[in-house]
Amino acid sequence: MFFEDAKEASRVLEITLTKRDAKKENPIPMCGVPYHSADGYIETLINNGYKVAICEQMEDPKQTKGMVHRDVVRIVTPGTVMDQGGVDEKQNNYILSFIKLEGIYALSYCDVSTGELKVTHFEDEATLINEITTINPNEIVVNQKLDPELRRQISLTTETITLREAISDAQYAVNEMTERHLFNATQLLLDYIHHTQKKRFIPY
Repeated sequence: MFFEDAKEASRVLEITLTKRDAKKENPIPMCGVPYHSADGYIETLINNGYKVAICEQMEDPKQTKGMVHRDVVRIVTPGTVMDQGGVDEKQNNYILSFIKLEGIYALSYCDVSTGELKVTHFEDEATLINEITTINPNEIVVNQKLDPELRRQISLTTETITLREAISDAQYAVNEMTERHLFNATQLLLDYIHHTQKKRFIPY
């Protein structure tokens, strides 16, 4: 990790902050952890409300001239943890999304580690908040245009709220939903999971 990410990670993980090009006028802050123990550090970051991008080499260094191409292969977030060490086997790790459409609050939530997905809808805000509190999700995904006051209220139910700009045109294998609002809420959720996991997620 480099720059501000390195400074923040060294503080949260209590690891040494070093510098690249230390003799230059503006050295680059950096820090890192051993690959074999990375899972424990990732879990610590997630438990503190951070999201972690996992990058891997996409080329064989022996077959490449110059810098080896790297890319993000997965983004670990509080609601998309699947590694055994980061999941409490005694309770679900739910990630939830909801939208308001035509006076209806449509809600969709799932456990990425098991594939379980459920949908429901309500006609009033109080019932929505109560249901979210009952589900107790570790992450909530909403459209960034969500009413600020409602966003403030749901922030009391979870530590991680993710704002999404728009729903992509990606197609997912989901059960047929006749209500457009339920489909849109589910698509918002699955679009985010696809974005973070970099692969197709098929719930049941």
